[in-house]
Amino acid sequence: MFVLSFKYSMQVKMNKENKSKKVIKIIAIILVILIILGIALTEGIGNYFVNYAIARSGAGGDRKVSEETKIEIQGEDEQIIENNRKLAKESSKIWSEESVRKTVEIKA
Repeated sequence: MFVLSFKYSMQVKMNKENKSKKVIKIIAIILVILIILGIALTEGIGNYFVNYAIARSGAGGDRKVSEETKIEIQGEDEQIIENNRKLAKESSKIWSEESVRKTVEIKA
């Protein structure tokens, strides 16, 4: 009787070990499938966006830009930009002259 109960307890332990190994295998398989699926989706989506950006097709690929839409810098704009540069230089010069200069020593 003792031998039968010992054999039965060993079978129960073996079944639990086998079940845990099966669960671990299933989890590993699911993880591998998810990783492969993620890589495939990333490649597919990336390829789609690269093709969209580089190889335009359809009605959007044959765009014509009229000469009227080009931006031109006029003389007034250049004068405003130059005045702003002069003001910036003057204000930085005034700031540097008014700032208090101190000597700093670092002792480590």
